[in-house]
Amino acid sequence: MDAWFDIYSLTNTDERQELQTEGLKESVGYVLDIVEKEIALLDGRAERLFLGGMSQGMATILWTLLCSPIRLGGTRLGGVVAFCGWLPFAGQIEAIVESHPDSSAVDKSTQVGRHLLKILGYTPLQIEEREFDSVVSTPVFLSHGTDDAWVDVALGRQARQLIRQMGIQTEWREYLGADNDGHWIKEPEGIDDLVRFLQSHAHIN
Repeated sequence: MDAWFDIYSLTNTDERQELQTEGLKESVGYVLDIVEKEIALLDGRAERLFLGGMSQGMATILWTLLCSPIRLGGTRLGGVVAFCGWLPFAGQIEAIVESHPDSSAVDKSTQVGRHLLKILGYTPLQIEEREFDSVVSTPVFLSHGTDDAWVDVALGRQARQLIRQMGIQTEWREYLGADNDGHWIKEPEGIDDLVRFLQSHAHIN
């Protein structure tokens, strides 16, 4: 299956995960191109910018956040909202996080971010650890349908757990009975929770 990137299986997203690499690099770069242009339009006020994605879009947006220092330095975004998706290379990310149990949130996000950037073919050691503070300080809203027929809710829960273990403030919501066999935002509850999250983290002054 392809859209943002190729993936061999949605049952086991770690299977033949090397197929994802080229598409993820292209997609993350594409999103960061847009982000840089939007920040310029906002006169540098990146905290007013939120990233959002669903399904493969969620996977892409989470990688964009974790890899963002390669292009944005220490610039912090307003937040991330993502739905019904997963975190690519979750097994490798979990191994990194669990091998640094006593490290700070910034150190964990640095280790993970540098690893993901290396997978994408960048030279991550050029990025200073302090620049990953922007990753840790970006609030994240994740939601998933418990009856999602396309992407199992267990994959969303895994993404939530790993993002939280990196020390990133993460709000999680589960819903039952959304359209598209559960692979969508539940109305009206999901929309209400999303609006509340955006309002609580928006910088509109």
